[in-house]
Amino acid sequence: MNTFYCGRQTTTSRNITLLNEHCPLDTPDGVLPPFNFGIFLDSLKNRNLDHIKFEKKFFYSFWWGLRNLSNFGTNLITSTYVWENLFAILISVVGLLLFLYLIGNVQTFMQMEATKTEERRQKAEEDEETKQKISMKMLDVRRWISENKFPDDVKEEIMDSMAKILKQDKDADVHKPFLILPWQTKRSVKRHLFMGTLKKVNRLKGMNEKVLTLMCDCLKPVTYGETSFVFRMGDPLDCMMFIIQGTVWTYGSSDNQVGQGVSSMAIKRVGKGYIYGEELLDWASDCFNELPVSSKHVKSQTKVEAFVLLAKDLETVVSRCKT
Repeated sequence: MNTFYCGRQTTTSRNITLLNEHCPLDTPDGVLPPFNFGIFLDSLKNRNLDHIKFEKKFFYSFWWGLRNLSNFGTNLITSTYVWENLFAILISVVGLLLFLYLIGNVQTFMQMEATKTEERRQKAEEDEETKQKISMKMLDVRRWISENKFPDDVKEEIMDSMAKILKQDKDADVHKPFLILPWQTKRSVKRHLFMGTLKKVNRLKGMNEKVLTLMCDCLKPVTYGETSFVFRMGDPLDCMMFIIQGTVWTYGSSDNQVGQGVSSMAIKRVGKGYIYGEELLDWASDCFNELPVSSKHVKSQTKVEAFVLLAKDLETVVSRCKT
């Protein structure tokens, strides 16, 4: 270093080895220093300009910058030197911008966390509501199982199937559980509900169980509204009906005689367990000649749920059993 500038004094003497000889850093109390070092005073006092290790210089400089950026340069005591003041202003502005950036990110983070918390709360409420809804629907399924007295293996199969269905669609209609069951479970249900019934039909007593099983598998669910005709007397009898819910009227009078002096003995009310259309079995045994006709009117009194064995399905069963 050939030249030192200290206040109004400039020297070019090569014998000067210490800055403190002409620009002392420490002065007695009440005595103004010959030169105002401004923001560089701390660094000079800490001898950061000496030949010291790079790590010490780096971490001191890093801490100095971090400290002054974090308080927006308010601790900086500058001299009147223009570039020094501009540098201090830059530190203050950058510190303020970084602070605003931090506040913005913190606010965004808090909003995101609040949104996630609300979403988790809503999801928890929805899950709880879904569980309650599924529990209520499963109660209806258990009631249906109890009414039909399913054995344990079929009961377990139904419950497992319904649990999977309700997990996929919590709004599934379980008032008619049979309609939404998978086909394997439907087959088990039909065999339980109707195997014993078919064995009691006179024309099927002693029939091979394989044939009865095929007949059970071909049964299809149907629903009839109140006061609707299921069969009319004289119409082709194209199916065999098994009632599982509701009641129907059966009578042999013509339509214009209903309610006009017809004996009450001619009208019969039947319900669950009633089978109509056994004549179709004779038709199947007679090598499928002309379809029989209904010998009665069958009219629903209430909403009726039933299973039917269609003539074409019965024909298929007979054909399969012959091969």
